[in-house]
Formats: sequence, C-alpha cells, structure tokens
Amino acid sequence: ATLFPDGLARFNVVSAGGEHAWSYRSAWFLADPTRERPLPPPAQIAQVIGAADASAFCWGGATIVSRFAHLLAERFGRPLSSFASILDWGCGAGRLTRYLLAYGRPVIAIDTDPEMAQLCQRTLPDATCWPVDLLPPTPLAAASVDLVIGLAVMPHLTEAAQDAWLAELQRLTRPGGMLLLSVQGMAQMALYAAPPARKQAAHHLGFHDACGPAAPQAKHDRDVLHSPDYIVSHWGRYFDVLDIIEAMAGNQDVVVLRRRAD
Repeated sequence: ATLFPDGLARFNVVSAGGEHAWSYRSAWFLADPTRERPLPPPAQIAQVIGAADASAFCWGGATIVSRFAHLLAERFGRPLSSFASILDWGCGAGRLTRYLLAYGRPVIAIDTDPEMAQLCQRTLPDATCWPVDLLPPTPLAAASVDLVIGLAVMPHLTEAAQDAWLAELQRLTRPGGMLLLSVQGMAQMALYAAPPARKQAAHHLGFHDACGPAAPQAKHDRDVLHSPDYIVSHWGRYFDVLDIIEAMAGNQDVVVLRRRAD
C-alpha cells in the first residue's frame, strides 16, 4: 500500500535542481503488479515493443499514461477522469488501454490489425476494442470522444493517410477536446543513432519519409519525421497546435492539440 500509492510507484530522475513541477515528464511509473490485468502473449508483446519483455511492456504503458495524466492536469487542469470518453488510436495489444481504464472513463480502442484489436478485447473486456480499415472513416459517431491518444501512429503513415486520419480525428473529437499524438524527434533519433542528414531533410521538407516514394503504399509501415514547423502549419489546419514536448511519449515527442469550436 505504501510502495504503490493510488496503484502506482513513481521513479524520478532529477538534476541538482531537485524535484520541480515538470519532474513527471521524465519520471517512470510502475503499476502495482498485484492489480495488473491479464497480459497479452509474448509474441504480441514483441510485435508491439520489439521484444517479448512483459516488464518493459508494463513499465512503458504505465509511464506514458501517467505522464499524459500529469500533463493534462498540470497544463490544463483536466485530470484524466474529467474526460467523458477516451480513444486509444492505434491500440495494438492494449499497452496504454490497460492503464487508461484505471481512470474510470469509457475507453474505445481501435487498431488496423484485427488480431490485435481482438486480443485487446479479450484481455481488456471493460474496454470497447474495434478493428478499423487502414484508411478512415471509422464506425465511431461524430463528436463521440473528447480525448484522443495516438502513440507511434503518425510516424508510420504516408502524408495522404496522415491527412485522412487528421480529418477523421477532427470529426470524432468534440469541440474543445484534446489530442496527444506522438512523433519521432531528437530524443528518438539519438537513441537509435539516426544520421543527422535525416533531421536536416525533415527540417527542409517538413515531412520526410525514409522509405522513399518507391515503397509500397498499401500498409502503414513508413518511417516518417515531421518538423515542428510542418506540424504547426499543416496539422494546424485541423486543430490548434498547443505544444510539442520532447521525449514525453516514451522516447517520442508528444504533440498537444485541441479541437477548435465549429
């Protein structure tokens, strides 16, 4: 009970300045193992995070959801429990969905992999998990969610698919609703030792797909970098772009968006 207050243990990495109001942005969170929901099989865990490591799967999911919860409360005075419905866009095996459910709001989870969506529904029956096509529309009603979380989806879309999904997310989100969508940034590039020329190309082009134009267009398997200027100007056609915060979504940057009133 003392190690996991409110079901979570928090581990902070702090500088000589000590704890401060933004320490949560680099903190790591571990959920109480005695309260964990059933885990997906190792093969599906490996498909999501690249290794059949259940501990990393849980650490990562609890950390990203907890950082997002702290961000929404600190920046906007909106605890996760204040959102009427939450959409986990690109849910995979439910790495985030399993921890979003702890906040007591309806969680809708969608993924373009039908096996993943079915697995998510089996292991997390109190969520609503649906398979969706590679391109919208989805069966969700207009203005049916007021928080969208999309982890590691945008870096895998062609620009045409990106725009189609931005329009669909705009349709699904209520006016004033929030979106937290992750993109690759400097932290992820450093972690994977990406060549500096890639970042230069992204700043020059705005949208840089390492797969190139000759790659097949049928699947969402791109390797895309977005420049901050591109995000503000291009994504800004669909939403108000409020911030881009480095390395808050695991090792990816998080783009904070708000749905404008009609």
